[in-house]
Amino acid sequence: MGEEKPRDVRDTLGELEGQLRDLEGELRATAAGEAGRSAGGGPPPAAPPRDPGPRGRRPWIVAGIAAAVVAAAVLVAVLVSGGSQTEEPPPAEIALDTFPAGGDVARATAGLAGVRGARGDAGAEVCVGSAQAALVIERSDPDRIGCRGLQRIITVTASARGVADPSRQRPCLRPSGARAGSSKASGPLTRARARAQGRAERAAQGAQGTPSPAAIRAGRVAAARAGARFDRRRGLRLAAVRRGGRCVAPNRATLASGSYPLATRITLLAQPDYVESEEVRALAASLRSSLAGPVPVDAWVARR
Repeated sequence: MGEEKPRDVRDTLGELEGQLRDLEGELRATAAGEAGRSAGGGPPPAAPPRDPGPRGRRPWIVAGIAAAVVAAAVLVAVLVSGGSQTEEPPPAEIALDTFPAGGDVARATAGLAGVRGARGDAGAEVCVGSAQAALVIERSDPDRIGCRGLQRIITVTASARGVADPSRQRPCLRPSGARAGSSKASGPLTRARARAQGRAERAAQGAQGTPSPAAIRAGRVAAARAGARFDRRRGLRLAAVRRGGRCVAPNRATLASGSYPLATRITLLAQPDYVESEEVRALAASLRSSLAGPVPVDAWVARR
């Protein structure tokens, strides 16, 4: 035999109320009968025995049932109010910093549950609790991103800028000079390099609406290789950029580690209670898969 299901508190309350009504009716009938006999001149009632018996105890039974009804009503109220306060927590909202539309980060986060654009600073949102996690762009001082108590889930390099220089010397540029390279760039060669990377990326990703993480990764690999081929054929070399007291060239190791100054790094931060949430884990897995491998460098081509 299967186990009997536990009874609902409301059912018990209903039964107790019914018993209370029945006993109240019996007491009223008894009281009415005794009043009739007294009015008719009948003999006075005999003295009650030492043990009043069940009938004599009925007022106490009624009082006990009434107390039980009150207690059950209180219990029901507590259960109902407690249930409203223990609702399931909302899905983990992940605030995103502003990323270029159509870029690899935008594609890697598209369609994921619980992900939305930040209403300001994504790191600040997770600090004040309006979001449970945030995907932020690394600043010059990574320790100042977010606030204390947040956990870093993953940090990856999303993109990089650079200067493709035709000189035989190995130039070492300041970060500000490398960023302002467009004023000294060859427009036709810069556009031709970008087109070569774009064609290779689209061919590797294939025709699909929202590319999968594997397709995004394949497109990044193809774009990085296309940029390197373009530079070799035209005798170009990606310039190193000064960081502190040394020059850092954009290669696979420095791009992946973020030591190259013009690499854009992104970090996924989460409140401790949401580190293992389904939404945070899904975003971390998508970033880890999509942005793995070589980082394509979007470079200005300097004039000869």
